[in-house]
Amino acid sequence: MRDKINEYIRSDTGSNSQVELIVKVYNGAISNLSRARRSIQSGDISSGYQAFEDSKKFLVHLYTTLNMEKGGEIAQNLSSLYSFLINEINLVQASRDLKQLDEIMAILSNVKEGWMELSQQSKSKQSESKGVATANTNKSLSISA
Repeated sequence: MRDKINEYIRSDTGSNSQVELIVKVYNGAISNLSRARRSIQSGDISSGYQAFEDSKKFLVHLYTTLNMEKGGEIAQNLSSLYSFLINEINLVQASRDLKQLDEIMAILSNVKEGWMELSQQSKSKQSESKGVATANTNKSLSISA
């Protein structure tokens, strides 16, 4: 069963761009925080604990995969943000403060939307450059004929 799950994950992520994969990680963190919120509301401490831990794993992944050389100031800012959010999740885990949890989720959603916009811009540029490349290829073919 585990092999089938890993195969699905590979097929699901294999055709995605790096930005699309980053968005998936954000979705994972947000989804687990939503699960933690529901657990707090229902009083299910055990499930809530696991959901918080899972959400932190997603943030740790984002943090540890930052490329500080290429990313420069942006990577440094994201590093600080991820550290802050992990700390905030620890505080919410202890206090069960739903308002603070909602603020964490809002921050993550906002940053995720930025990544999604970047992904759309990247796709638009790729489409434009493919169109130019096709036009240039057709033009060179007609010239050489």
